[in-house]
Amino acid sequence: MDATLFLQAFEHAHDAFIVLDAGGAVTAWSSAAERLYGYTAAEVAGRTLDFLRIPEDQAAPAVLADGPRELLVRQRHKSGRELQVSLRIASGDGQPGLLLCAADVSRWRRAEEELAGSRTALEASREELRRVIGRLVAAEEEARRRISQELHDDLCQRLAALALGLKAVRKQLPEGDTRRIELDALGRALGDAAEDLRRLSHDLHPAILERRGLAAALRDHCEEVERRCSLPVRLTLRGAAVPLPPPLVLGLYRIAQEALANAVRHAGARDVHVTLEIEDEAVFLSVVDDGAGFEPDEVRRTGGLGLAGIEERARLLGGRCRIASATGAGTEVRVFVPRPPPAAGPAEGADLRPPHVGPYLLLEEIGMGSMATVYLAQEPEPLGRRVAIKLHRAPLPGRWATLRFKAEQQALARLHHPAIAQVYEARVTDEDDLYIAMEYVPGLPVTEYCDRYSLGLRQRLELFAAVCDGVQHAHQNGVLHRDLKPSHILVTEEGGRARPKIIDFGAAKGLDRPLAESTVWSAEGLVGTPAYLPPEALGGGETDARSDVYALGVVLYELLAGTVPFQVGEAGVAGLAEWVEAVRRGDLVTPSQRLRTLDRAGEVARRRGFDEPAKLRRRLAGDLDRLVLKALAADPADRYPTVEALGREIGRVVRGAPVEAGPPGALHQLRRKLRRNRRLVASAALVILALAGGLGAVTFEARRTAREAARADAAARFLEDLFKASDPRQAKGTPPTARELLRRGAGRLDRELRGQPLLRARLLDTLGGIHTQLGFYAEARPLLAEALAIRERLRGPGHPEVAETLVRLGALARLSGQGDAVPLFRRALAIREARLGPESAEVADVLNDLGTALAAQRRFDNAEVALRRSLVVQERLWGDRDPRVAKTLHNLSGIALYRGRLDESERLLRRALAIREAVLPADDLDLAGSREALALLLSQQGRSAEAVRLLELQVPIAEKIYGPEHPELARILLNLGLSRVALGEDAAPRQLLERALAIEEKTLQPHHRQLVRTLAELADLHSSHGRYAEAEPLYQRLIELRREGAAFNDWDPLFANWVRFLRATGRGEEAARVVVRTAPK
Repeated sequence: MDATLFLQAFEHAHDAFIVLDAGGAVTAWSSAAERLYGYTAAEVAGRTLDFLRIPEDQAAPAVLADGPRELLVRQRHKSGRELQVSLRIASGDGQPGLLLCAADVSRWRRAEEELAGSRTALEASREELRRVIGRLVAAEEEARRRISQELHDDLCQRLAALALGLKAVRKQLPEGDTRRIELDALGRALGDAAEDLRRLSHDLHPAILERRGLAAALRDHCEEVERRCSLPVRLTLRGAAVPLPPPLVLGLYRIAQEALANAVRHAGARDVHVTLEIEDEAVFLSVVDDGAGFEPDEVRRTGGLGLAGIEERARLLGGRCRIASATGAGTEVRVFVPRPPPAAGPAEGADLRPPHVGPYLLLEEIGMGSMATVYLAQEPEPLGRRVAIKLHRAPLPGRWATLRFKAEQQALARLHHPAIAQVYEARVTDEDDLYIAMEYVPGLPVTEYCDRYSLGLRQRLELFAAVCDGVQHAHQNGVLHRDLKPSHILVTEEGGRARPKIIDFGAAKGLDRPLAESTVWSAEGLVGTPAYLPPEALGGGETDARSDVYALGVVLYELLAGTVPFQVGEAGVAGLAEWVEAVRRGDLVTPSQRLRTLDRAGEVARRRGFDEPAKLRRRLAGDLDRLVLKALAADPADRYPTVEALGREIGRVVRGAPVEAGPPGALHQLRRKLRRNRRLVASAALVILALAGGLGAVTFEARRTAREAARADAAARFLEDLFKASDPRQAKGTPPTARELLRRGAGRLDRELRGQPLLRARLLDTLGGIHTQLGFYAEARPLLAEALAIRERLRGPGHPEVAETLVRLGALARLSGQGDAVPLFRRALAIREARLGPESAEVADVLNDLGTALAAQRRFDNAEVALRRSLVVQERLWGDRDPRVAKTLHNLSGIALYRGRLDESERLLRRALAIREAVLPADDLDLAGSREALALLLSQQGRSAEAVRLLELQVPIAEKIYGPEHPELARILLNLGLSRVALGEDAAPRQLLERALAIEEKTLQPHHRQLVRTLAELADLHSSHGRYAEAEPLYQRLIELRREGAAFNDWDPLFANWVRFLRATGRGEEAARVVVRTAPK
């Protein structure tokens, strides 16, 4: 090439060009090289490229090695920042030296890493979704089993007893009595109803599955389909009659059940062939019909025929599903599911350790967990350091294990802290084995280290505080450990000092998004070590930072008392079930009390530097006991909110300062008692609900039995189909929300049951009421309006069913703030008084509703009359200790409060609260409402601290019952925020009010009184603390709402505050304009 052209290309090329002589010194340095590295040609002339190397990068490849090649190297810019550089090296075309072409690929590499991370996160999310679907399927099956058992064992038996009673009555009647004919007809109707219930029970959950297995259940179901539908169903069974795991049996049965239902309902088949084949390694199931067929892709798009459910069940079983069909050609459903391998271990003496994993030489096995084996290994030169290799050998047990293994890699890669073992790399070998190379920690578990070297309490606490620092670092980086225990907290010595290292993040999850799982229950069982798991984890609930606080509390308990808080085999904890229940109740004694009954108390005391247990007990009693109890609280809300807060408490103890954790009060003791009796309370609630909702709906009056049975059967079919249609397995990968489930139900009602208008009205009324209770007001209104129109047309305007819908419409108007509830309740009251009598329970209920609506309109005289009349009827019907009486007392208390009669209000409210506390569970919403009302009353009396404590108890209950976005939760957050404002706080009430406002903006109409109040309180809070930029847009919004006619009781004080602020900041003219603008239209 011409020298001039070469020089032009050299200087103007986009990539950097560098020429080195035979000794590696720079002889030419292009302009692009100056831009890439920041050095001028004059600065680098005659120097080797060593100045570009990263100092700690000992493994950088040698540039002067023989031959042309391409390298990816880390180099340093003049400013010190690191570059990722693609380096192409060529010889000098016969001349000594090298020609280098360099390109910056840092952004490309970062993008590649981010893409890889996104893919891992997406894969984890998909696995999380499948786990949720699996849990929902299991919950559905459990509900089916329970309902099936109740139908068969309770209602069927009651019907049978009633039939026997009818026969006995018939025998007493003389021959020829016409009533015998009626009783015979009634007996036949009862028999048919009992048979229908048995069939429904069998369809929900065939007991034969558990008694005799899959083959027998399929034979029974095929015969039933053939008998009921006159459709020939051939069943072929092949292979060994061996027992299969229950989940596999149930999943295959449901697939066959759905496929047969499609053949009967939609295909118009004349013949169906079912085949079950059980082989050593797999199970095959096929259902083939000769019906009309369909186009599978089209049906999948519309979500019909349950195809998504069939395919998802096969996937949940780890198998494959093939659905072949064509219009006019029939349908074939084939499922292949692998059988779980029989348990078998390696031959005695066999060495399964590979010699190498990647570049690492394995030296010895140092640990084994549920997912992987950990080896001590040697890294190749030049570093040659010893590392720990966590190896998962192929084949993997499932996608869950793969994701969990990748989760640990992902978790450790973003953690850099002296108390956390450092990860070096994670790779997949040529044999598809996953491994993580990490820092080798040649230490002892923290409890063993402390005992071996007889560390005193102060040293133990200092070591524990360092552990808290490491865990808090993980939390700050979005990683929850979930398996903290002594064997995962190793202690080494550096410079003569003990240093903890946290290892094994294999059960980790993200605090912001899941790494692999969101709860401690995986597809393969419990994640974590039971003795260190918090109660919410043992119940399959969500875990957060407070779950790690609990686990650290157990470790601290062990460090102090020499034993864990709960152990199987102790008094009252005879078996695993009792142990789990004890943990969930929070039945623990303090470390100092535990030492009194510990056999090894003397040894434990000596290892902590005390010559007798009594001295150790005295040292633990007080601050350390209270600190541990707070960390181990059964309710997460009662624990330290963060590990950092726990660490600060440990620091206070070390310094001799008092801790913040106070002794447990009466409320804490009450909650513990309620937790101890939770199972009894839950069982009683189920019985009451069954009697109220189930038996009350069964009518056996002779002349209406057939009609009611047909109507109930149609309702059952509708609800069963709705449940299937709302199954998240048919939701194309997205589990349905409550709103979506209800929307589907309303949509189906719009298309179906046109021929049964009264049943349609009943279901519309029910769905409208559910929408209202969940805060979906806009969706509830048309449902209830249509139900009212149908009932008025067919039943007449004075029928009790019309009154029922009017009551629901009144509740909707009151809660949504749209429309006047009073006329609706008055009309319902008139109907019920005329049809049911003035002292009926229904009249008492609607009087209560009417009084509440009148009070909301500040018509207190009329409201009090209605409520006191309701109270008289209720006490006459049910006595003075009934929860319905408590509801009316509660409402009367509110009226007394509004009228300034604080003593009377408190007396009424405490009477209502006493009734509810006596008969309702601790997390009941009505009970929570009385506590909230008492908190508001205490605020009115200036007792804001007491009010805050009561309201803080209500927030988790409301979140649990209503969900995170409901107007009722927003109201509690608003009241809690205002109580904290009264205490002079700023940050906490600001967060509460902002959260309440966000919920209200999503769920309430723009002019709703509660939303306006929250806007006003938040604006005043900002203004009072000088945050004028935040306050102004809220005030402007309130001005517009006032001009649009929004209802609010405190407009004048609100805008007076705003005007004062404007004038105080020299904006007098604007203040005058505000006065004009705030006048209503």
